Amino acid sequence: MNSKSFKPRGLATAIGSMPHADPAEAGALALRYLPDIPVWPQLPNRSFLENMYAQYSEGLPGVV
Repeated sequence: MNSKSFKPRGLATAIGSMPHADPAEAGALALRYLPDIPVWPQLPNRSFLENMYAQYSEGLPGVV
């Protein structure tokens, strides 16, 4: 598939965290159930740095 031939047609994708601590397990699950659209799951049970707030709060006023 290339960028010119991709037509999403309502395909499922995912946003956000998964409850896994093992990246390989989370990736395998994402590929099993969502093979057509890439997913980059966050794994906050693995590390605090995987937390959405840690990843996206940089530059927000009042956040240290």
